[in-house]
Amino acid sequence: AFIAGAISAAFLESEPERIFDIALALIPERSEYARVVCAVRDFHAREPQDFRACMAMLTSDFGYDRYPGVCHIIPNAGVCALALLYSTSKAANGALASRLSRGVEIATMCGWDTDCIAGNIGTILGVAGGLDGVEDKYRKPMDDFFVCSSAAGSLNIVDLPSFAHFLAALGCREAGVATAADLAKIEGSTDICFDFDLPGSTHGFRTLSNYLRIRNRRLEGSEGAGCIEVLIDRPMPNALARLYWKPFYRREDFDDERYSPAFSPTALTGQVMRCRLAAERWTGPADLVVRPYARLTWDKTIIEGAPIALSGGPGWTDVEFTLPDAAGSSIDEIGFTFDTSGTERWFGYLLLDDFSVTGKGSLEVDFSKQRPEFATVTPGSANHGSWKLEGGRLVAASEEAATGKGTAEFFVGRFHARDQRVSARVIPRQGQGHCVLFRTRGTITGFAAGFTAPGEVAILRNDMGWRGLATTSFAWELNKEYRLEVEAVGDTAILSIDGNPVLEAKGIDLPLGMTGLARTSAGACEWLDFSTKEL
Repeated sequence: AFIAGAISAAFLESEPERIFDIALALIPERSEYARVVCAVRDFHAREPQDFRACMAMLTSDFGYDRYPGVCHIIPNAGVCALALLYSTSKAANGALASRLSRGVEIATMCGWDTDCIAGNIGTILGVAGGLDGVEDKYRKPMDDFFVCSSAAGSLNIVDLPSFAHFLAALGCREAGVATAADLAKIEGSTDICFDFDLPGSTHGFRTLSNYLRIRNRRLEGSEGAGCIEVLIDRPMPNALARLYWKPFYRREDFDDERYSPAFSPTALTGQVMRCRLAAERWTGPADLVVRPYARLTWDKTIIEGAPIALSGGPGWTDVEFTLPDAAGSSIDEIGFTFDTSGTERWFGYLLLDDFSVTGKGSLEVDFSKQRPEFATVTPGSANHGSWKLEGGRLVAASEEAATGKGTAEFFVGRFHARDQRVSARVIPRQGQGHCVLFRTRGTITGFAAGFTAPGEVAILRNDMGWRGLATTSFAWELNKEYRLEVEAVGDTAILSIDGNPVLEAKGIDLPLGMTGLARTSAGACEWLDFSTKEL
């Protein structure tokens, strides 16, 4: 309640002391939480510049040694209060940084649970100070991109401006003033839409070249609207130069693997990338020539579209590019390559606005083109059991002792996908419960279909445990290859085996969700391939 109250208060108050008082009033007066934060408040009143002395007091009177256990809430609450109140203090060199910077840096220097404490303080002071209080040294490296770690790989790629729009829409709904557009943002979509209207927003766009630099530009004559401005500073002949956005990430994109994030691609084969481009030429060739492209993560193949010549005059050029067949791999870059083949070197700005990736997509997974990464296998997120690549196949196994029921999941696909066709080839090796997933929302809710018992196939509903929706006889055998396919449209799912429909179930009451593979009971199987197509 203290941290949540402080964040809420920060929308209306900017002074840390006032934020502290409002948050304090929300917790029990005689609680241990109140005792530690009040101790910090009293110490700050006596020593308003020396946060290290205050930390020494916390270590002595409220240290981890006094609160055993895994999560040391009381000591960490003390550091949160310390960092909040001392955020107005000067650094050792006498400099007065922004309160956000100073508070986060103090929280980190104090040690203990630095990520949570700094995150809480950054949120409070970030809300209080707004964008003007966020120094470039913190904002620029983020580039509007944030990684989460959850079972939903497509949701782990977070675009901060889009997430800000989502949170604002939630606030409008809670206040009873949500528009239809707000409700659509909350419901979610597989579409990717970037307008660059929020101040400074880049939506995670990047460049590959020392000759390219990105920033946000406010558009003249259009209140509140923005675009991406790319300075093209005379690339050398035949120099590599790309402007791109990443719809999929790999282990190679990160410096470490704490929290083991997993990813599923958010831009798929068959979708259409659209945007508007304009050029502002200073010197060099008459035209700036770019090509839309997509890169395949398996072998880094770049597939380009037709060249687009931008004259450097006024006006925008509309661009469309259909994302190509990923050939069993995933698309991990989409954007534009720059033609640097001539001897003249182009100097000026490229402008990009209204970027989107829309339409129905499809994903084919060739397991010979995947790799074990982040405690899972690309391009999915594994939960429980064993999921290993062997000989170009995905080998899955689960035991009763591992999870209590022998269940295990491998989530693939986009969280907000609706009607879909899911297909996979499987060889049951041991036990039962060899299934494909569809419209699954995570580990405790969703649907599966496959070989659920000897001589039986079923369509199952997961509601904190698997239960049957529909069942029929089918004489499946161990060590024999089958193709399982589920087509889910509206509230109906049809299971086919080797191209023949065998079972139908009504009551598919989740309108959207991921696809994937599952073990619904103990056993083992081999998956030869996997595909999902949005209908």
